[in-house]
Amino acid sequence: MVRHTDSIHLGTLKNQLKNFPDVVFTETQLRISSDKLPAGDIIDIDISTAQDACDRGDLFLLPVSRLPAPLDLSTVRDDYLPNSLMPCAVGHTISSSVIISNASFSAPRPAILADFFDIDAFPGRRALQKTPRGIAERALLAHGVSADEVYSALDNPRRAWPIIENALDSLRGQITWIENDHMAIRAIDKGRASFAVISSQAGIRYALSHGDARWNIVWDQALYQIHTWAIPSSSQNQAAAWSLIQHLAHPQVNGRYSTAAGNGPARISALSLVNAAYQPHLPGYADNAANLVLQNDQWWVKNGARYQERFNDWLARTQARRTSAEPARTSDPLAQWPRPAALQLLLSSRHH
Repeated sequence: MVRHTDSIHLGTLKNQLKNFPDVVFTETQLRISSDKLPAGDIIDIDISTAQDACDRGDLFLLPVSRLPAPLDLSTVRDDYLPNSLMPCAVGHTISSSVIISNASFSAPRPAILADFFDIDAFPGRRALQKTPRGIAERALLAHGVSADEVYSALDNPRRAWPIIENALDSLRGQITWIENDHMAIRAIDKGRASFAVISSQAGIRYALSHGDARWNIVWDQALYQIHTWAIPSSSQNQAAAWSLIQHLAHPQVNGRYSTAAGNGPARISALSLVNAAYQPHLPGYADNAANLVLQNDQWWVKNGARYQERFNDWLARTQARRTSAEPARTSDPLAQWPRPAALQLLLSSRHH
């Protein structure tokens, strides 16, 4: 059974389809799964999980060559961002997690991934979620591991973890643990952190409401995810499901859909149709796309527990070191503070 990390709930898609009056949609004719296969006829599934499901025969093979032609009349495959089109799944949107830094850094501003781990050149706290996912990939990339070898390197924890731990140790004492994008943005906004990792969706929302002059986005080796449409092999409505996927894949519709979702479109020709204010903040934008790294969600589903255990051990050791470094408490809470000689003489005389 395939578990997918991103699911489109029935009500959500119906609301989005209100923008597409030419699509006939009823619950009885076409079901959208909101849990796991084989609950529906179309699922929204990340590309790595789709590949895994495709290899097992859990998804229908799709005639992707018959998708709507791109606006510039190039081939369909050339109109999709790398890795976003496969035999069993059609990419619809691209999301990413990016490093942001506050605007306090004068030139040169942080520009490459390694700057995130360089406390000397770029001092200040780093706002991070308490998980090895994302931190692990960034640590290896900053160490020099190539993008196409990151997950093969992670397959060997004995060699990969020391690199990750060294990267974490380089930030020791300068990490603010946060739980979500809102807390990360607030930490940057209030000056409680110099760097944070957020989703590109959150970055778009903030930039559109506050302006983007308060921070700098580091797109170098940003991690991105591809979200796709796929049809479970158990579907009884394959033809209807494929018709809807074809419609959603039209560049014009893909542009509107991605704007509604707050992500970038998988189709290159659709990018120009996205709200112009969104475009500079999207992973598929020309200036941002040059050095992106595809995050493998399915790898974390299968292997994440091994790294979570090591990460938890590191957290425990860090906390233990912090506790042991704190000054010992005494029975007299004022004893650790220097006292004027006259006051010291007065206090000591009370005991005689």
